[in-house]
Amino acid sequence: MRKFTEEQIQELSKLLGETRDFSNYRSLQAVWFRAVRGMTGPEIEELTGLSVQGIRQIQSEYFRNGGVIFQKPSRGGRRRENLSLSEEKAFLKPFFKDASASGIIEVSKIKSAYEKSVGRKVHKTTVYRLLKRHGWRKIAPRPSPPKGGC
Repeated sequence: MRKFTEEQIQELSKLLGETRDFSNYRSLQAVWFRAVRGMTGPEIEELTGLSVQGIRQIQSEYFRNGGVIFQKPSRGGRRRENLSLSEEKAFLKPFFKDASASGIIEVSKIKSAYEKSVGRKVHKTTVYRLLKRHGWRKIAPRPSPPKGGC
């Protein structure tokens, strides 16, 4: 097993106090427990919830690349987007312009234009989510008066 230098231990301790992302923090713990406490893979697994193989991979990657591996961005984001947010905004601009005059948006027209823009068919909920993302909501009249009167 490789030994940790004093500089590496100081770097790990410093990073442990600075890291805010849970995933990076847990990976950092997997290396820190071995460096400072001399724990084995199964002991670290019990504390962190990571698998022994995963712990070994993280430690190996740390020895290859250093503390940079704990600076990874979190996994959030839109991975299956058809259009970027700015493209969506530009796409909706003419529809919002028309709606500002009448106060009504026809989703069927937006849906057909969106399908042309994307180049494939999409479900109607895609358009409703698109409108919601840009601050519009569906408002429909009630089917009957709430107190049953006229």
